[in-house]
Amino acid sequence: MTEMAIKSWGNSAGLRLPVALLQQLGAKVGDTLSAKVENGVLTLQKITPRPTYRLDDLLAEMPDDISTLPEWDAMADIGKERL
Repeated sequence: MTEMAIKSWGNSAGLRLPVALLQQLGAKVGDTLSAKVENGVLTLQKITPRPTYRLDDLLAEMPDDISTLPEWDAMADIGKERL
């Protein structure tokens, strides 16, 4: 068990987490943690960010010989596709 003192931090209070605890959480400085209290026990959990994708990167992964649908190109515009 690791003991930590609650310190004043502006109008709030804060804890400094030792590196060993961060390693056990699989967390590092800059990560986000969720916290909850149940029956007087504080639990911290690392939040894994959702991946972000760029359209250019996804298109670059597509094979060059992908089949096309001629019907798709022949469809009438419905909205403002051709701005």
